[in-house]
Order: sequence, then structure tokens, then C-alpha cells
Amino acid sequence: EYVRSHETQGIRMDVPAIMMKYKMSPDDALNILLEAKQPATVPEPAPVMQEIAPAPAVEEKVKPEPELDWSELDEDHAPVQAVVRPDFLSTASKIIGWGGHVMYCAEGKKFGMPSKWQEMATRDLAQVTEWAEEDPHRNCIAVGKPDGMVWFDDDSDFIARYEAQYGRVNAPRVKSVSGGTHLGFKQSELSRQIGNISKSDGNGGEAWSLRSENKYVIAFGSTAHPNNDENAPLAQYVLLEDCDAPEIPETFIQALHLDRQDQPAPAAVQVKTDSANFVDDTPPWVKAIKAKDGDFDAVQAATPDVSEGGRNKTLASVLGKLHQINWTNENVLEVVSASEKRSHSGRCWSGPVIHQNPLARTQYELYISF
Repeated sequence: EYVRSHETQGIRMDVPAIMMKYKMSPDDALNILLEAKQPATVPEPAPVMQEIAPAPAVEEKVKPEPELDWSELDEDHAPVQAVVRPDFLSTASKIIGWGGHVMYCAEGKKFGMPSKWQEMATRDLAQVTEWAEEDPHRNCIAVGKPDGMVWFDDDSDFIARYEAQYGRVNAPRVKSVSGGTHLGFKQSELSRQIGNISKSDGNGGEAWSLRSENKYVIAFGSTAHPNNDENAPLAQYVLLEDCDAPEIPETFIQALHLDRQDQPAPAAVQVKTDSANFVDDTPPWVKAIKAKDGDFDAVQAATPDVSEGGRNKTLASVLGKLHQINWTNENVLEVVSASEKRSHSGRCWSGPVIHQNPLARTQYELYISF
């Protein structure tokens, strides 16, 4: 720096002068001189730190969940789904598209229809839309009609046995909340002639039933308690196969007829009767009952006062008659229900519920078996 300052002031410095000044060797003096001849290095100012804008956020692409393909699933392998409230309009519209008639009932229930529901069942989308506006979450029921669809409700292994012989039935298929299966078909001349038929399971219930006229199944998307157990959580009827409804195959009806011939008698009552000595003492007013399934008011109007001593016999006669004219078991038992929780309670008799009356139930099972 000393040498450079002199050079800047015009005072020439040479090697000897440097050697004398600092008493150093010629080589060192030369190095000093050469270094002093170089321009001074000005340190670069420290870079000013600039605020760096944050990088734009990259929107994370959420991979959509793949849609479930149920085309290869059967009723035993349907994926478990969360129960959602029924969408009455959506379900009803699809069934109408298949050619079926629809009606509504209470959400979470299998009943609760208006008294004239058989006549009100419709394929009119405008009417269905109006019902949906009143309550969009009603359960939907699919009603069998001669000019519409016939519904098959299987709580046995009939469908599995039929398909093992004839192949899979390509028809709208629904899994019920109790594990059964519903199939929907267009009516045929044969199904119209046969009408409503069913097979007993031997325990007072139905193994299967063909619901051709003014009988119904709960439609997919609707909710109910499995096995009618109100302590069980609500479950949903699931559409397993969505396709056009075919005409019911003749082989299917023939198989039903053959299967029904093997109908068992109730397990609790194995009875043999001597037809030659059988005396039919059914009251004439019972034989005259022609009420449509679920028309509780008509049954009440046709029934006179029942004496306490003849209650069981009279009830059994009425129940048997209703079964003969193709009432569902549920509605037959509903006739004598005294529970205020039921929508039709107390309309006919204020007696014990048939389920709690062993004698009346036994007589009713005998009627079913024959």
C-alpha cells in the first residue's frame, strides 16, 4: 500500500528504493513493486437481499374414486355402503322407466301408505314429482300391476337353484335389508293369469312370493329395519343390477309352480286331515270378504262384533280368508295388531296381537299350510 500510494502521487518507486526502505531482497522488492502496479481491488458490495415471492401453490390433484362396477357382483358380494336418506324421485323415475308402477310409504318403514294406495300407484312422472316435492325422502314401493311389472321377492334359495339350471336372470335385481332378493319383470300373459302366488317357509312366513297385482316390494334406495326388528339400525335396499326389465320367462313361472308343490307345512303344526270328514264351519260373512290387500277399512266394515269367547276362532277364520285372497302376511297380521305404534292399529279388534296369541297363530298357520 505504501508503494502504491507513492505511485499514485507520481513518485516513482523502483526495486532498489523498496529494498532500501524495507531491507528486503531484490526478489521480494520486485514482487512488491509488481503487486503495487496492479489496480487496487475494490471489494464488491454485499448483494442486497431481495424478498423472494413465494412460489405459486400447486393445486394437488385429487384422484377420483373409481366407480364401483357391480356388473359381476351378486347379492352375497355387494359392497357395504353407508345408509343415506332415500331419494324418492330418483328411484321412482327409474322404476317407471322400466315400466313399473310406484307409490310411496314412510321413510324407514315398509308401510304407511294412504288407504287407497293400490289405486294411487302410478307411472305418471308429474304425479311422482308432486309427491317428491311434498317429501323427497319417502320410501318408494314398486307395485305389481297387470299392465306393468310383476315383482318376485325371494327369501329362500329359489333364484340360486333356478339360475344353476337356466343361467343368470338378467333383470333389475335388488338386495333387501334382510338379505333377500327382488327381481323385476314385465308381465306376460301367463303371469297375468297366475296372479299373486307365494310359498310358505313353514314358519308362518314366505319363502318367496310373486307379486303380480296390487302387491308391492320395497324399492332400492329405501330404508328399513332388517327383519322388521326396530332395535336394529336402519339398512338400505341396494340395486345390484340396473337393466331393462325383460318379460318374465315361462320357465321361471313353471319352476315356481313345481317348487310350490313341495311347500312344507308349518314346522310347529304337522297336521293330517281326513278330507271326507272335514266340516267347513267358516261363517258366511267371512267367506264374503273380498277386500283388496291392505284395505283394512273394508275388513272392519265386513266384520261384526266378536264375542270374547269366540275371538280366537273368528280371528283365525278372517286371517285364513285374507290369506286365500292373496293378502300379504304382513298385512294379515296387521289386521289384529293393537299396537298404537302401527299405522292401522285398532281398526278391527282391540285384542291381543296375533304373535302373542298361540292358539290364533296356530290356527292361522294351519290356514297357510292348506
